[in-house]
Amino acid sequence: MAEELRILLIDDDEVDRMMVKRALRAAHAQIIIHEAVTGSQGLNEAQTGRYDCVFLDQCLPGDSGLAVLSAIRAAGVKTPVIILTGQGDEQLAVDVMKAGATDYMVKNKLSADSLSQCLRAAIRLGRAEAMIEYLSYYDAATGLPNRLLLIDRLVMALAGIERSGGMLALLFVGVDRFKLVNDTLGHGLGDKLIHLVANRLNACVGKQAVVSRVGGDVFGILLPELADSQVAASIAEDLIEGIRQPVDLNGYVWHTSASIGIAVCPDDGQNVDVLLKNAESSMYRAKEQGGDAYQFYTKSMNERVLERMLLENSLRQAIDNNELVIHYQPLIDGTTGRTVGVEALVRWLHPERGLIQPMEFIPLAEETGLIVPIGEWVLRTACAQNKAWQDAGYPPVVMAVNLSGRQFRQPDFTGRISKVLAATGLAPEYLELEITESIALEDVEYTIAILKELGAMGIGIAIDDFGTGYSSLSYLKRFPITTLKIDRIFVQDAAKSQQDAAIISAIILLAHNLNLKVVAEGVETPEQRLLLRERHCNMMQGFLFSRPLPAEQVASLFDFCW
Repeated sequence: MAEELRILLIDDDEVDRMMVKRALRAAHAQIIIHEAVTGSQGLNEAQTGRYDCVFLDQCLPGDSGLAVLSAIRAAGVKTPVIILTGQGDEQLAVDVMKAGATDYMVKNKLSADSLSQCLRAAIRLGRAEAMIEYLSYYDAATGLPNRLLLIDRLVMALAGIERSGGMLALLFVGVDRFKLVNDTLGHGLGDKLIHLVANRLNACVGKQAVVSRVGGDVFGILLPELADSQVAASIAEDLIEGIRQPVDLNGYVWHTSASIGIAVCPDDGQNVDVLLKNAESSMYRAKEQGGDAYQFYTKSMNERVLERMLLENSLRQAIDNNELVIHYQPLIDGTTGRTVGVEALVRWLHPERGLIQPMEFIPLAEETGLIVPIGEWVLRTACAQNKAWQDAGYPPVVMAVNLSGRQFRQPDFTGRISKVLAATGLAPEYLELEITESIALEDVEYTIAILKELGAMGIGIAIDDFGTGYSSLSYLKRFPITTLKIDRIFVQDAAKSQQDAAIISAIILLAHNLNLKVVAEGVETPEQRLLLRERHCNMMQGFLFSRPLPAEQVASLFDFCW
């Protein structure tokens, strides 16, 4: 069955209209034709957007067809327009195409075949242009306006404020912990979460608001014509509450949250660039404070952004300037109390700020990709140090080194590890690589293949921060790992919390049944140590034994018994 088409025919000559209608009906079986006899009538009809194609006579009383065509395009109408003329003038063809016509036809040469071909081509072109325009201004995944269309609407709203006064707010909404969803559950479920959040945002704001996806896990919301800034705060609270509701991601119950930044015009900026920047800065400030909250823009945020830029520039130079150092924290045998390993922990000895802790620069390194050269430097330096201790006659210990996700997914990763061991002379059995659950589960088949290669080399593999992920325990059977590290959040209250003690007991029992060793992190009290010993925890690590120390200090603890 032929597709139904709606055609607008603009022509003042009744005989010509009858001829064109007859040819159109012969060209297409399912067709509805609306007639207009003047340029103004045709313009009004074209602006309704109800038509698949417009046929426009070049010779109209009062206005020429080209003038009407120009008015149609100036009104923003994208419908295909075919100019009808009484003569085959090549210059006319050039003029109508410049004015925005899709094609032109000579009336006395109309036939069903030529008209059918022209009509199909015009509609295909019109739909292709409409799709291109849609993709230019809308996000394909959510159907929301994109950053470009948000900016367009923001420009219009700012122009309105400039003319008549008033207030508007721009909100940036960032989904908290979205990277963890992608890393643990995969990008497919990450896309599903973004779509669900988009629906919830739309449900929480009025029809005048513009909800857009500006990129990744960040949405932008324009609130025009506000009475005062408290309206924006109230809407932000509704958004946070709406997003906070649990979502079902193919059987995984995910408790999501959002960080919202608010910039108000005119107080926080009166042009597009400033408002975008200030809304984004305040969103990141809300994230830094723990997320699941909103934050109005303050001038001090720009100072924080500048600080971050300077820190990034300094970090890029830190390796070349030998500003990075490694401190080593002992791993203590749970039975004998002797040091059987150390964990390499990178520190940044800044020439002006002194010792910068990892929590301040490691997230920045991850975000910028600098974690890859930093991780390679740590691995090479730690292996060389362990070999130097052995050559100096100290009892051999295992060196544990953390891997980032970017580092783990590098091409020829196992080859890089092999080259480091060959260059430093360290035997593989004295190296243990630590990865988190989220890294391991991002691409399970890739992880299994890489871990098998590392295991065949004799390198130990530890799952770090075990118990804090959102994954199934089934991977423990599939991954060729050697060690589980119990996260400190379970250790800190284990001596006084039956629930935490039960979790630790279960993890240790599970690991031992799978022939895995267990390391408890964050051991700080004798009571914690006693509880772990009673449950046969293989190794312990924490301030009860030693803080991370420089290489020359930690070596003196190798013969010590706690």
